Amino acid sequence: MFEIHLQYKIFSRERDNPQADAACFAEATRTAQLPFPPFIGLCIDSPQLGPKQPIRSVTWETEGQYFICDLDGDYPRDDLNYEDLKEVAIEIGWNVSEFSGDAQ
Repeated sequence: MFEIHLQYKIFSRERDNPQADAACFAEATRTAQLPFPPFIGLCIDSPQLGPKQPIRSVTWETEGQYFICDLDGDYPRDDLNYEDLKEVAIEIGWNVSEFSGDAQ
């Protein structure tokens, strides 16, 4: 089995806001196992991970011997605001840490 560390950013401002990347944001992280190495474009369909979304980058962490997989960020929308997005992530088992400033 291959250990993977999934991560994505939850932004406090809407995607079309020019200041979105400089806004406060949270990072959601979670560990999972795969029977094969992850690859860009792979969607993991699991109720425990939430809505499936493709892996957009894969990095091998040499010291820890695991893969880091970045998923697309999540932005507030009509049905879910920033706090709701963080709450949903926590409810389904993601670890959420909040930051402020540049999300790059």
